[in-house]
Amino acid sequence: MSVEQRVELAKWIDAIGVDYIEGGFPSCSEADFEATKGISELGLNATICAFARAKAADIECAIKATEAANKSQVQILLTGSEVHLEKKRQFSLPDAVNEASEAVRIARTNGAQHISLGCEDAARGSLDMLKQVVAAGLEQGADCVVLADTVGAALPSEFEDKVRAIREFIGDDIELSVHCHNDMGLAVANTFAGLVGGADCAQVSLCGIGERAGNTAMEELATVIHYRGYEVGMQSRVDSIHMIKACRKLIDEISLVVSPQKPLIGRYVFSTAAGIHINGMLQDPECYEYVCPEHYGREREYIISRLSGRSVITDRLQKNNLPSSPELVDRMYRSIIKSKDVHKYNNNKQFYDFYIEQRNQIHSNTNQ
Repeated sequence: MSVEQRVELAKWIDAIGVDYIEGGFPSCSEADFEATKGISELGLNATICAFARAKAADIECAIKATEAANKSQVQILLTGSEVHLEKKRQFSLPDAVNEASEAVRIARTNGAQHISLGCEDAARGSLDMLKQVVAAGLEQGADCVVLADTVGAALPSEFEDKVRAIREFIGDDIELSVHCHNDMGLAVANTFAGLVGGADCAQVSLCGIGERAGNTAMEELATVIHYRGYEVGMQSRVDSIHMIKACRKLIDEISLVVSPQKPLIGRYVFSTAAGIHINGMLQDPECYEYVCPEHYGREREYIISRLSGRSVITDRLQKNNLPSSPELVDRMYRSIIKSKDVHKYNNNKQFYDFYIEQRNQIHSNTNQ
């Protein structure tokens, strides 16, 4: 996205009711700096976060980019696993501990008020290593810890256990956040598990966009919390209808290809084509509908298909105030299931034209 697109989208995201908006990685490029700076100057309700490596130049750049924000945070990338320690960074655990300590010291010296320790690949890191790195950063004044499942390798139960262990280690006064990727399709499940384990905050993205298979989808996590969070003492404050509008804004801005079955935002996620399901839902939608479309500004739809049966035809005729009879419905159904292009009858005009044609044929046969 261009700088202008990112700044505009930040307004939409802020209106959802989120606590943080990550403006970007200011030292990465001039565009990222300008986008983060532009977002910071909007006067949004959310805290504006800037990403930085554990380098003085990165940290100073991140602080400068967010200095106009009402509230700001710098998130410092730290090594959170032995895999990254040995194969990516190629240095020792004491080096990682010293890096965390020095990075936070630099951030504090440059005036950062809120500092987050972003522990990369923490899901694969040992608790011993994580505790040493985290402790070093907290001793210098960091006030937030982020545990990342950077490669989507965690299972919900083990991630919950790790989050709970770190929560017990840092106490209740330090904010604890989770950041999950979707490589095995578990980002939402792992994020929810992390919240159950004691995390205060979840890093998410609209539509789940992100590296490789993406990150935790905001709209999906918010839905899990809305419908099931009460069981574990959670609730979602987001504006669900505006959240879906923001998803649509993002989709349009980046021409995002979205599966028609993607939860909440997909074309067909509130559509039903199976006759058994339709029959039940016509009596009460709750029979086959757990997530309510109206909560997201969507509408349920009954799709004409070879499996939909006669009830969907009857329902559509009634909704359009078109007179019908069992004979007409049966005739229409039998013709539809023989058609090579059943889906065309979901178009209102083609359905109406087909209805008139079938009704006239019945009248013609009667007259004869």
